Amino acid sequence: MSRKITIKAFKYNPLSKISKPHFATYELEETDGMTLFIALNVIREKFDPELSFDFVCRAGICGSCGMLVNGKPSLACRTLTKDYPDGVIELMPLPVFKLLKDLSVDTGNWMNAMSKRVESWIHTDHET
Repeated sequence: MSRKITIKAFKYNPLSKISKPHFATYELEETDGMTLFIALNVIREKFDPELSFDFVCRAGICGSCGMLVNGKPSLACRTLTKDYPDGVIELMPLPVFKLLKDLSVDTGNWMNAMSKRVESWIHTDHET
């Protein structure tokens, strides 16, 4: 038996002069094994094609789908909607990162800088 869940997603486009930060509320039918990634895609397909969020691997490896879920950092691809018994889930973009739009933040510049700081490439003792 499926239940209705409520997703409250932060909406704001900092590049738009008319956009104001607010929450958009979406009600949808929960399916077995539904992750927030799946729920966000349902929202984009059925209710709000303009909703922005990030994903790459969909396997909990890359971290690009990270967001605040009810105030806690989580990965949308790994977070199950069934783990929220009251069925109300509030989504916010990750803090610290530059907001691009809605739930989408600029992790690319941070990752690039981190890669340079930790020199995350293969080092060899000889030149090629």
